[in-house]
Amino acid sequence: MFVSKFWNFLLAIVIALLVVIILLVPVSVNQANIGSTGSVLQKDRIQLEAVLKMEARSRIDATIAFAVDPVIRKHLAMVGAFKEGEKLTGEEQDALLASMRKINEDLGVLSADILFVVDLKGTVVAQIGENERTSGYSLAGFPLVDHAIRGYLMDDSWVRDGKPYRMAARPVIHQGAYIGAVIHGKRMDESLAKLLSAATGAQAAIFVDG
Repeated sequence: MFVSKFWNFLLAIVIALLVVIILLVPVSVNQANIGSTGSVLQKDRIQLEAVLKMEARSRIDATIAFAVDPVIRKHLAMVGAFKEGEKLTGEEQDALLASMRKINEDLGVLSADILFVVDLKGTVVAQIGENERTSGYSLAGFPLVDHAIRGYLMDDSWVRDGKPYRMAARPVIHQGAYIGAVIHGKRMDESLAKLLSAATGAQAAIFVDG
């Protein structure tokens, strides 16, 4: 009787151990998988941050061509000296737009899909790309614009007319003083998705509000 109880007890212990092992093995495997996935995600995040920083830097650098252009600087300086109610003539506006278009075309793959030249108040003096003859409205209040007219190099993301853009901004300097800024916008499209996908080996897509 005692022997029978002993073997039953021993069998119960063995069964309990087997149950514990069965329960613990998947947990251990899952923890290992979670740890491995976490490492991969961390690596991808670091990689993506590096790629996006380099991409933003290239767009900020591209704005130099506009900021040092004598035609753009001349017209921004003129606007800064205007009295209330004064504005560029049609001929002056055409000359400014022509210079902006020429510089933008020369940038090739770094050309802006939308580009603004703003004065020290954040008012759009000229715009190329979408609605390129639109001017006279204000972009003041956008952190990107406010920082740029105060002398900072900045990048940001905007959604404009339902389209997402990667933005870059640079102040324009004339005779040692800030006179405005250049705001460069590059649309987030398939080329960016391919860049992000190549950096991580994962599929990437960009969408705005469905």
